[in-house]
Amino acid sequence: MALAYYQFLETALIETGKIILPLRNGCPSVKEKSPNEIVTPADILANQYLVKKLKTFFPEIPIYSEEGKEEKSEAQTRWIVDPLDGTTPWVWGNSGFSVSVALENNGAIVAGAVYDPVMKEFYYAEKGKGATKNGVGIETKKSIPKNELLMVVDWGNKKEKREEGLRYLSSFFLPEMYALRIVPQFAPALGLCRIAEGRIHALVCNDTWVEDHAAGALIISESGGYVSNFYQTSVFNHRNSGIIACNERSTHRDLVTFLEGKGILDKEPQAA
Repeated sequence: MALAYYQFLETALIETGKIILPLRNGCPSVKEKSPNEIVTPADILANQYLVKKLKTFFPEIPIYSEEGKEEKSEAQTRWIVDPLDGTTPWVWGNSGFSVSVALENNGAIVAGAVYDPVMKEFYYAEKGKGATKNGVGIETKKSIPKNELLMVVDWGNKKEKREEGLRYLSSFFLPEMYALRIVPQFAPALGLCRIAEGRIHALVCNDTWVEDHAAGALIISESGGYVSNFYQTSVFNHRNSGIIACNERSTHRDLVTFLEGKGILDKEPQAA
């Protein structure tokens, strides 16, 4: 069954990429589905394709998708779909968007896939079996000094999330740079995969949701990285919001300590 998941998801996500890529640069319609949250015809078309494929090949597994009103399953076993993660860069003709699908089984993410249609890179992981890019094993890059880290930073669209995001973004820059480079980004699924293969070393976002991080978090974990939620930094629950993802646990520990020291995160009680 593992091979069946890999082959199915590789084909389905690549085909989804072929749907959304030609529509970039000149999208005819951009709508707000909620304040500061946009949706385009490409999101809808990609979602329709993926949902149809999943229902055809796995009719017994319900679906939760970011788009559409019908596929909102909260079952413990389900597919979790983000047909176009990074709609904002996509709309403006930039790269950095992806297609993301995860499989949750009895409350645990057991398979995850993310596809970058621009770079034609397919990331995949199964729980306990490692992570790959285009079929080749990947690992995070370890033992990176803080002054050599490349970090990406994101925040939610609601007013309080933006305010909090600007607080931690500015704290990374002033009075001193926390890392060598700190870059805002707007597509967490792909950012997480970049950590998994060593091209980025840390990602912070206070408002990712299950469709944003379910697949990417598994890919990081299976490549040797470390992931927690933003507000509960000792654990990661894919059903909770926010994420702090790093190349290794020591980087994560230092980053959390820094944010606690700035008063952005509350210190969690230590286990007895």
